[in-house]
Amino acid sequence: MLTILGKFSKIQERFKIKTSEYNHGKRRAAGKIGENINCFLLNEKYMLFGGKIKMNQYDEALKKETAFLGQPRGVGTLSFVQLCSSFSSYAMNAVMIYYLYANAPAGLGFDKADAAQLISLYATVVGMTTIIGSYVCDRILGCRRSLLVARVTGFIGYTLLAFPLGVVGYAAAMGCMVFSSLFAGRCIETLIGKFYDENDGRRDSAFTISYVISNIGAAAPALAGVIAAKCGYHAAFALSAVLSFLGTVAYIATYKKFFGNIGLEPDEPGQPGNTVTEETETAMTDEPSGVVVEEAAIPQKRVSSKQRRLSLEDYRATYLQVPKIINRKPVFVSETVRDELDRVVRYLGGRGMSASGLIENLVRLHLDAYRDDIEQWRKL
Repeated sequence: MLTILGKFSKIQERFKIKTSEYNHGKRRAAGKIGENINCFLLNEKYMLFGGKIKMNQYDEALKKETAFLGQPRGVGTLSFVQLCSSFSSYAMNAVMIYYLYANAPAGLGFDKADAAQLISLYATVVGMTTIIGSYVCDRILGCRRSLLVARVTGFIGYTLLAFPLGVVGYAAAMGCMVFSSLFAGRCIETLIGKFYDENDGRRDSAFTISYVISNIGAAAPALAGVIAAKCGYHAAFALSAVLSFLGTVAYIATYKKFFGNIGLEPDEPGQPGNTVTEETETAMTDEPSGVVVEEAAIPQKRVSSKQRRLSLEDYRATYLQVPKIINRKPVFVSETVRDELDRVVRYLGGRGMSASGLIENLVRLHLDAYRDDIEQWRKL
């Protein structure tokens, strides 16, 4: 009898262990399913609103940085680019007229009067094309692209002057400079302003810092003159090319990391449908170091039918709850859209739900997601 009771006790103990393991397995499976459901719902949310929300969070985090003298790091890059640009321009202009009327092979051998006219003509054309460049920057390409094109073409122009290519090299270099101004305009100042909201107190100090740094380039004429006297005019132009190269490299190296999506799109695109898909997608993936952006990864997983049934409950709770509509107003949609809405409501909606209620829920969610952006866009 005792033997039988002992065996029964062991069987009962084993049964408890198996039951415990089974319940533990069920809990783990349920947790795994819940995790997958959350990932699926998060993926749906990302597809609806997540891309824009993530970009807004990324740009806002960049704007709040204080790594560069209390300003965002992008402002530091732009200040350095402006310093290199002003230094290169001042150095070139300081020795250009001497290069034009100096005898060959040191210079081009123009008359002093012709050299002065060429300098005046260049300054006039650049001043006029700067107006066009500002329009291109604001309305067509956007500040970021315009500045990139301007820096690269400017560097090419300075490089051409650094070699003894004669009148042809001079003409090509001046063409590059004019082409650069056709894109540059005042894009650096505009791009600096885009880092701040209207009520941000750092905005004025950012322009002051940038202006002071750029004026360091005023020392370029003295340095360029010494180099031209000792090493020749092409050596002075080579100095401009080196400074231009440094500014261009600094901008390209921080193009995505320090700027995100700021200044990427034009304020008022010249052509409808002018998008920036590649830069936007890359900027979304490159997060700045030291900036914490609260954003969960979007996993790509297959979703089982059971998970779809569970996500349907969340879909119904979000979109197919009967809203309380006060003071109804007519809203017109196409027949195709109306038929699709009726189909969704008929298959998935509950009692009292209608196509108007579905539209009400969709629009409310859309406005909640974009309300702040719409208010900012209204002020542009």
